[in-house]
Amino acid sequence: MSEQNGTRPPGSGLGDWYDRKIGALHGLPNVFPTKPTTLRHASALVGDSQTFIVQTYRAEDGDWIFVEQTSAAGYVRLVLPPNVADTISRQRDALSSKVRSRLSKERMRERMAGGYVPTFGGKRGRRKAKAKKAKKAAVSD
Repeated sequence: MSEQNGTRPPGSGLGDWYDRKIGALHGLPNVFPTKPTTLRHASALVGDSQTFIVQTYRAEDGDWIFVEQTSAAGYVRLVLPPNVADTISRQRDALSSKVRSRLSKERMRERMAGGYVPTFGGKRGRRKAKAKKAKKAAVSD
């Protein structure tokens, strides 16, 4: 057994890294914890479920995330240090931006296919476009 998977050798007086880190952060004056959140993920296809308990501590050096996972296969506890939490946050933000950009481009293509002509001049550009459209309508009458 090793500390890598969240377990400790039997009879050791010290806790594993999870216990030591959460114990070191708990109760400090400049550390702010969230309440632990319990989530159940059930897979209908395979028919198994996993339970996760997630808690974040905000310290001076960043956010520490503590995750406990329980399933039929066993029990795992993870400590995600601030650099890992920051990486996850950056990747999530990057994916959100990509998806938003792709959906905006698709929506604009649909609008342009329906006859929409974009103007890029703000109010002044809209006024010019409106005047040009009115002038064109007056000439065609």
